[in-house]
Amino acid sequence: VPKSIDEVRQRFQGHDNINMIISDVHKLTEPSDYGISKVAICNLDVDIYEPAVSALEFLSKCEWSEVYIRFEDWHGGESEYDQHERLAFIEWIEKYKYNFNITHGGYIGGVYVNR
Repeated sequence: VPKSIDEVRQRFQGHDNINMIISDVHKLTEPSDYGISKVAICNLDVDIYEPAVSALEFLSKCEWSEVYIRFEDWHGGESEYDQHERLAFIEWIEKYKYNFNITHGGYIGGVYVNR
């Protein structure tokens, strides 16, 4: 397990398809500001509702027709987590009328989303 951001960056060297953004999720600007064009996969690891909302709004600004989202803290079936990543996802889907298919929904969740 990396012990610092520098160690994480070292692991990504040579993998130009991975773009690591170190920023306050609520202050993200346009995807092009970070060199992001078309995306296919998003790993969402923000734990609670507010940053999940901001992360999903940022994802809406990205170019994609279908995207796979891996939710690190989905906690399906655990009611104490109902108001976090899953609620943000439901609101986001309803807001934009996206189609989706949940592939798994345990501790870690997986969802294909189509525009």
